[in-house]
Amino acid sequence: MFEKYAMIGTIIRICNGRIKGRKKIQKMIYIAQKLEYPFKERFSLYRYGPYSLELAGELKRMGELFLLLEDKRDLSYLIELTDRGNSFSENFKNEIISMIGKKEFIQFENLIMKLNNLKAWQLEILATLFYFREVEQRDYKLLEDVVAKIKPRFNPEKIHEMALIMKDLIQKFSLDQ
Repeated sequence: MFEKYAMIGTIIRICNGRIKGRKKIQKMIYIAQKLEYPFKERFSLYRYGPYSLELAGELKRMGELFLLLEDKRDLSYLIELTDRGNSFSENFKNEIISMIGKKEFIQFENLIMKLNNLKAWQLEILATLFYFREVEQRDYKLLEDVVAKIKPRFNPEKIHEMALIMKDLIQKFSLDQ
């Protein structure tokens, strides 16, 4: 149980202690999971892409344990580690490194920084592409067409751009290579 909180806290810590939006952290963890990083949450496809009720509950419990704060800002939340949450995550760092490896941990940090630099809508498309990649792994054009039908508010060029980013992420960051 605490390892889950440590992994979530580690992601937030990598992002300078804060992530703007519940949707963003959901998609970042989903993508990391699909690249074989040790996240076990179950995800289902919802309106804004893959979503985990389990992860939402974990974030809520982390708030109840004063490991993080959620501050409602305009239409989204700012999720921040507390000092207690930062210390908690730091205490588990060596355990996480021994679980996935030192080189892989550095790779994980780079992945999270790259994902954090994307906007929430980009992560939504990217996570949805990863969701359907389980069905159609080789034909990226078909994958783009499926996502375009499911997410008609995004134009095909944006979906194609995210498919290229997905290929790059798989090549650079997947532990399954």
